[in-house]
This record gives sequence, structure tokens and C-alpha cells, in this order.
Amino acid sequence: MRKFKSRVIMCRMGIIMALVMCGCHVNGKKVEDSSNTNDNMSQVSFLDEEQLAWKDNTLDDLHAVFNLPLDFVKDEQQIEGGRMGRIINDGGCVLFKLHLLQNGTQWSGVNGYTANGEEFAVRINVESEPKANQVHAVGPVAGTNAYVACRNTYEKMGKSKVLKFYQLDESFQTVKSMCTEIDMYESSYYPEDVMGDGKGNYHVIYRGPDGNRKYVVFSSDGETLFEGKSDRPLSLCAFGGDHVALCEGMPNSNDGKWRFYEADVEGGKLRELAVSKDEKLGRKMSGFVTAASPVDDYRLLWCTPEGLFLYDSREEGTRNLYKWSNHGISMPVVQKLAALSDGRIGVFYGDSDGTYYLLLKTTESKEEIKKITFAVSADKKYDYLTMVAYFNKLFPTYVVEIRDDLDETSLLTQLGAGEGPVLIDTSLTGFEDLERLWQPLDGFLEQAGLEGELIPEALGFGKIGDVQYGIVSGFRIQTLITAASGPADWDYGGFLSALEEAKGAAPFAYDYFETTGDRRGEFFAVLENGLDDAHYVDADAGKTIFGTAEFDRVVRLSERARECQPAEEGKALREGRAL
Repeated sequence: MRKFKSRVIMCRMGIIMALVMCGCHVNGKKVEDSSNTNDNMSQVSFLDEEQLAWKDNTLDDLHAVFNLPLDFVKDEQQIEGGRMGRIINDGGCVLFKLHLLQNGTQWSGVNGYTANGEEFAVRINVESEPKANQVHAVGPVAGTNAYVACRNTYEKMGKSKVLKFYQLDESFQTVKSMCTEIDMYESSYYPEDVMGDGKGNYHVIYRGPDGNRKYVVFSSDGETLFEGKSDRPLSLCAFGGDHVALCEGMPNSNDGKWRFYEADVEGGKLRELAVSKDEKLGRKMSGFVTAASPVDDYRLLWCTPEGLFLYDSREEGTRNLYKWSNHGISMPVVQKLAALSDGRIGVFYGDSDGTYYLLLKTTESKEEIKKITFAVSADKKYDYLTMVAYFNKLFPTYVVEIRDDLDETSLLTQLGAGEGPVLIDTSLTGFEDLERLWQPLDGFLEQAGLEGELIPEALGFGKIGDVQYGIVSGFRIQTLITAASGPADWDYGGFLSALEEAKGAAPFAYDYFETTGDRRGEFFAVLENGLDDAHYVDADAGKTIFGTAEFDRVVRLSERARECQPAEEGKALREGRAL
């Protein structure tokens, strides 16, 4: 017996068009050696004309200067572990990695893109002795192309640990260094975040032995200007040009409890930014916020799986600056967000395809773009996002818009008038009774090279008569495997009888036969088949069997299924003892 579980949803012409239409989007890169040391890594490649031709669309208030793939440089001798970080400043984006090698040695390096999209990889050398050729953290100097690095040392044995800072230029060459004594406790406590500001001060975050984070600001001469601590996650970010803000918040949190401060070194306290004190902000940020960063004292950027948002506390307004799906990005997790001094915005994000650096700038004028609208139900909206983002990425001059605010009445009115969405999830409208409204898919499977690739039974759900009008979005075949001595023709009653007659728990083996679990839900899955094919509903009489002897029978079997034990990795099935 086979049971087909599917959702008959829509005519997917637009998606097939994505395979038929000509065009492509390729992320390009240029790599250039940016260091003058002999042991630096370097690779060279160049953007070709086809790659340079790609342009992001201008549907939103922001659009991409570039969207480039970026991952950490790996060493052949690399072992698991090693500190890492993501840095964005006016000079570009950087991935920092402290490499731990199999022979016990270490080295620090960065790789990334300049502001012009040139790719580079550099080994950081901050001291002359080989043993000192590594740092534990790298960060940006706010409002500049420069960087700051720091490392722990034991130059004063028997005393507090020494934290040494190095200011680096855009090529990661040391400009100057400074060291200061700091109670870093045990050797395992390294700086978690480091950053420089426009006044030449160094900001650092590290974790103390009590698990709390400590935040310290040093002058360029090593003087401690400010100290504070928190039991919440802390990070540093640039704002207002060359200022440094302390962010107190939990990525992926949906409680809206993000706070942003600036260290008042003269007053010895933290000053909360005006936008952070806005009581309405917490409600607006409630949701799956993955990253946040202030632009200035009054404006705040944050990211969700939907897009990039800006809130201005003076206007009490929120704008969606960049909707991911409009630009071919599917449900990203933003790992780093930065507002740059020239008004551009840098974003590190990851999705199912890898990690990328996205540089955004203001859209001065919006170009006309062809729009294809999908009408879907709200509960199925996310089922379409990956597919839609892929289409939008391939074809920047088109955009697929998903609408989940249309009801059956409005849809049928529009369709009857020859208007409305191009593609429709037919769970909103029905399917077979509305054949006059659908466009046949004649020839599309052949043009897309999909003829013979799709399961015939699945295609059958999108047919009315012999005409293909749609394609189901999901399809699964469930197979009942029985011993050779079982009946030739199974029905539901015969299946229940066989389970009752079998001894022990082995007959309830399912999926991976060695797995235990509560399988009662499998007996009730038939309710999903609909009124015309349900074992617990008499569609003609309009009655259910709940509370009847027949239903009690299923409940008793379900209790047995709950006690299901491993079936010895299929042994019971092979011996003819399992169904």
C-alpha cells in the first residue's frame, strides 16, 4: 500500500521561466598581495567583464555596491579551534583568524575585501621575534581605514598580565604600539573585541573569571580611562563617524532588550544613546533580531530574516531599507553590521550557500523593474522564500513579490477580470473547479529540461483531465513494507488487524528501525488526507468515529506503539516479524 501526501498549490510558470530565460549572476573578486613580508600568503585573480556587469536592482532605499563570497583562509596544517573575528570599516571588510597548527605553533592572519572589492590575504607580523608573531584580536579604528590589534603577553613575570595594543595601517603594518598592565586573570581569558576611536583611545572587551564581561577604555599612553562590566553579551561598533558604542544585547533574541552606550571617560560612566532610551524601540525590535548597530545618537540599524531596518527616534518611524528577498538573499543570518562614516553600510551574512560581504549604499534613483506577483497563504509564505530569492538573484531586472494579504474573494474578483497575481497558491482559491482561470503549462517542462525528471504521480496532482496547470510544491511517498506472507491487497482495517495479531513491539518498527520513539502520530496522519479519503470521518453522513469502538481500537494500538523498542536494525523486518 502506498500513500501519497502532497499539497496541490499553484501553477509555477515564473519559476520555470527562471530556468528558461537567459542571464546569470556571478560573484566576482580580485585578490592582491597587500603586505611586504616574505611569509605572507597571497593569491591573484581578476574580475572579468561578465562578473563586473552584474548590478543589484534599485527596488529599495539601499542597493548593493557588491555582494561577494568570503570565508576564512585555511592553513593545510590547521587544527580545529583558534580565535576568529569579523571586522568592517571604511577600508573594507576583514576576517581575522588565529591559526593553531598541528605542530603547536600559531600565526595570525586576515583576509577580506578592500572598499573597491579587491580581495587580499595578509599574515600579521607585529614584532620581530617569531614567537611574538601573533595577536589575539583585531578590530577597526572607527571612521578610518586603519585597524587595531592586541595580544596578551607575560613581559612582567609574576605580575598582572600585560595587554599590548598595535595600531595598524590599511595594509596591516604596525604604525605604533602600546602596552598596559591589566588584570586579565587566567591565561585563557583573551580579548573578545577590540576597537579604536577618533581620539586615539583603545576599547577592549574580555570575560572575567565570574563569567561577566569587562569593558575597558585605554588612552594611547596606556592610561585606564574607563572600566565597566555586564552579565550580558557585549560588543563594540562605530557610530557617528569616529565614535565607539558599546552594544549590550543578545543576537537572535526576540525580547527587544538591546542597549547602546558611549563611555563618558571624564564622568566615569556610560551614557546611553538617545535612540537606545526610546521606549518604543524595544517593541519595534521585538522579533528575530540578528544584529544591530547605531548610526548616530538618534538612529539605529538592525537586521531580521526579513531585511535591514532603520529607526529614527526623532521621527519615531521605521523603514525597511533593504528587503533580502528582493535581492536574491534567502533568510540570512547577519553576523556583523556596521554603519560607515561615508553613509554606506557593511553587512556580513551567512545563508545556505556560504558567507558573504554585502556593501550597501543609498539608492539615488529607482529604476523601473518587472514584477511578478505570487499570491500565497500566510502560513506557507516561508515555503516560497528560498525559491523566490533564487529567482531574484539570477535576474536582477525582475523581482518576484510574495503577497500573503489576499483572500479568496479578492483573488477571484481580480482573476475574473483578467488581472491579479501571475502565480497563485491554489489553497487560497481551490483548483479543479476553476479550470477557466488557469494557464496550461504546455511545453514548459520540455523547455526547462525537466521532462522525465519529476515524479509522474506528483505531476498528476497538478492536472485537470489531461492538461497540466500546476505543479505541487511538496510531495512525499510513504510505503508500507510487509513480510512476504502478508496479504496481497492491504486496506486500513487489515493493517490494524495485523498489528493487533502481532506479538511484541517489533511490528511497530518505522523509518530507522533502530530508533525508539512515540509513533502514535503515524496512526493519525490519515486525518490529513481530507474528507474524501479519511478513515475517521464519514463524509457522506457528516459524522466522525471519535468516541466509538473503532476509534478506541486505534487508541489502544497507539499506546502499544508508544512502547516501541528498537527492532534490532531491521532484523525483525528481515525475519518477517515486523510490519
